[in-house]
Amino acid sequence: MGEDARKDIIAYTACLDAAARVGDADAAQSWLQKLQEAGLSPNEIAFNAVMDANLRAGDLSGATVSF
Repeated sequence: MGEDARKDIIAYTACLDAAARVGDADAAQSWLQKLQEAGLSPNEIAFNAVMDANLRAGDLSGATVSF
């Protein structure tokens, strides 16, 4: 993975984490989709952020169905 791709993943993951911190599962899912549309592969940190967003939003099934 090149340096630019690594920086992009870090930026997307920061957005995912921000959505997770406020429990915005829709925003987290949207950022995950944008990351994938950019041709990047989500890492475990990105997946954990989406699951965390769903859990904070009170959506246990969304946290498990996403993956």
